[in-house]
Amino acid sequence: MKKFILDEIDHQILDILIENARTPFTDIAKKLVVSAGTIHVRVKKMEDEGIIKGSTLTLNYEKMGYSFISHIGIYLDKTSKTKQVIGSLRKIPNVTIAYITAGKYNIFCKIRAKDTTHAKGIILK
Repeated sequence: MKKFILDEIDHQILDILIENARTPFTDIAKKLVVSAGTIHVRVKKMEDEGIIKGSTLTLNYEKMGYSFISHIGIYLDKTSKTKQVIGSLRKIPNVTIAYITAGKYNIFCKIRAKDTTHAKGIILK
């Protein structure tokens, strides 16, 4: 299978999308002096090749009133419960990320809360 090679326009498209994944293709096209169709085809090709994997949404938690961050280590007495616990953590909207780790704790997660009292309420659920 032929290896996909990015050219200068592809790199410029990626730079713009990295800055703001919601930039309209027409805006990118104007900036790069190519057609919007060209941008669409190139982005689709990069998606098909697995270079672009979706887009992300970055929230400003502080503007939403969630300025307190807490990192929590979770110890499991049975590692077989890891998937179950990760599934449960996914249901808690304040958990922004969770990592499976080695060492004293099996899982580390990060939560966002309004303040320490709110964080304690989330942790003790």
